[in-house]
Amino acid sequence: MLISTDGFLKAARGQKLNSAEKIVLSLPVILATIAVNLEALVILSGIGPSRINW
Repeated sequence: MLISTDGFLKAARGQKLNSAEKIVLSLPVILATIAVNLEALVILSGIGPSRINW
């Protein structure tokens, strides 16, 4: 899916965004948050290839 640079420029200037632009511009933030939380879960729970992770 392609998005024009107009959406990024509108967001940087503080102009109103429509719903589709808000969703597309927020996807990277949402995916990064999920990745960080999953990484913390794996580290804290001790999940490893041997299932012991010591």
